[in-house]
Amino acid sequence: MKTYIFLDTNILDKQFFINPAVEELLRFKNISGNDVDIILTDIVFQELVDHARKEIVERNESIKSINKLNRWVDKSRPIKEFEVEELVTKYKEQLLSKYPFTFFAPDLNVYKKVFDRYFKKLKPFENNRQQFKDGLLWETILNFKEKIINETSQYFLITKNSTDFAIDKHNKDDLHPDYKAEFSGLILRNDIYSFLNDKEYYVDYEIDTLKEEQMLERLRKYLSVHNWEFEEPLNEYIFEKNVYSKNEIVLNGLNLNESVCRIDFSKKALKSSIYIHVPIIIKTSINLLSREYSDYGDDEYIQVLTPAEIKCEAIFSELQDDYSLQIIDKIRIF
Repeated sequence: MKTYIFLDTNILDKQFFINPAVEELLRFKNISGNDVDIILTDIVFQELVDHARKEIVERNESIKSINKLNRWVDKSRPIKEFEVEELVTKYKEQLLSKYPFTFFAPDLNVYKKVFDRYFKKLKPFENNRQQFKDGLLWETILNFKEKIINETSQYFLITKNSTDFAIDKHNKDDLHPDYKAEFSGLILRNDIYSFLNDKEYYVDYEIDTLKEEQMLERLRKYLSVHNWEFEEPLNEYIFEKNVYSKNEIVLNGLNLNESVCRIDFSKKALKSSIYIHVPIIIKTSINLLSREYSDYGDDEYIQVLTPAEIKCEAIFSELQDDYSLQIIDKIRIF
């Protein structure tokens, strides 16, 4: 049975490198051969390129600031800025030739269909929402289905955008009925791991005491230099704090070096052909600043050390009798 997989931008957009989840999917494609096609639609390709260009431009702005400071302290040799279009062209070539994606550009009449959707207020344009990118992605998928007519094939859309494509945030793997009425055979998945679980790509992995010690040691070393991976979950955590607090809450620091890490044995560790996925719980504390408002305009920030629990997944590769931690994923802070 042929399987077609459509990937949304939010699955691929990791600033020039392929994350472990996409690596797993590409491995699945290599094992499956011609039975699996991973579709890179034109709108996703263009959005990835646009994000890449913005990322490079932002880096150049940072370099300009550093060079300005260097001139002030009398350092004569400036840091060279990135060649934007050269790197963007290289990134385009990488997406189209290095990875086994099947590129698909829709027919020109698809763009008119997107406008028709908008004026009819069909999903994702209901309630005057202006989700043109999502509308174009959906019409592109319908256009692909019209061209590749095969009743025995399976079609998957993998996207983290549950707001626009799923029934609701509690049913992220269930396609919205409005879309299902147009393409009943399309299966929605919220992430690549869910798709690969459907395909029985993973097997259970047993962790004994020695493996546990090795993995936790690698995790502790990794956390000492990779705090940046927690930036987005921390921002969400601070946002939630501010929603329910009468005072303004500001992040003042996260010290993972003094955290207590353990493997969550209430969940299964899973192994694929290249990675081991291990559920982790980290007991730590978050340094917050609470803004105490004053009627006299002399507001005061009070430091608050708040206990926190981080649940995540550590992704290891196996190196003979040891492990290498590749990335931390699925981070949630409580």
